Amino acid sequence: MGAAEIRGAGVCTRTPLTSAGPCTVAIVPSPRSAHRLLVVEARDLDTDERRRNTVRVEQPSTEAGQRTQMQDVVAELHPQARIRSFGQGAASFLDADHLIVVHYGDRVEDDGLREPEPQMQQPLFAT
Repeated sequence: MGAAEIRGAGVCTRTPLTSAGPCTVAIVPSPRSAHRLLVVEARDLDTDERRRNTVRVEQPSTEAGQRTQMQDVVAELHPQARIRSFGQGAASFLDADHLIVVHYGDRVEDDGLREPEPQMQQPLFAT
């Protein structure tokens, strides 16, 4: 028995090969970074004036990471704000003057590369 090494787009997998039977190889591309817009919307509690900021971020894959990221971004924009609620990629914060709502917005294209459009594979032979 030998081992084949498959390298492609940042993935390296060692797969044992046997000399008998069919062999199927799947090459899994490396996951693309999940750059998104983090939208920070602040509403003045006295005047109802609204202010919207967007920050390009790489969205963490865990909820704990998302919560920490939102807290860090809001701390830069509204240092006195404290988190009030968090869940499903959104959070609310409150300071003496503002209600702040934060959520993930649209994906951001990286270096001009777009997210691939889903495509249906056509049959190999026309029927």
